[in-house]
Amino acid sequence: MEKMLTSHQVAKLLNVWPHTLRRWEREGKLKPLRTPGGHRRYKESQIMTLIGEEITERRTKQCAVYARVSTAKQAEAGNLQRQKERLITYAVENGKRGGRVDKKLVQVIESEVVAGENDGDGSNP
Repeated sequence: MEKMLTSHQVAKLLNVWPHTLRRWEREGKLKPLRTPGGHRRYKESQIMTLIGEEITERRTKQCAVYARVSTAKQAEAGNLQRQKERLITYAVENGKRGGRVDKKLVQVIESEVVAGENDGDGSNP
């Protein structure tokens, strides 16, 4: 018979709260068995499969690009925008096939830099 795990064992193994397991059950991500007393039990093989999927998702290639100019005059001349576009194009072309750039994240970071909130010196939280 396959080894069965309790909700607390699975939560600890996956580093999540037990209520997250219940939500995953509602979403169909996990399918626990029930004891005669109504307690959830999870097949160890199902959890190992889930762990494998999580590891695979985390191993996807990620890339950050950083562009900056030294003077406001360079920024006004469009140097920063051109540099950013070249870096993003390079990252997409040289990344995995089907690579994509999160445009929303780029816009957020760009607006922080323009506002002086993210100057890269570590002084901002």
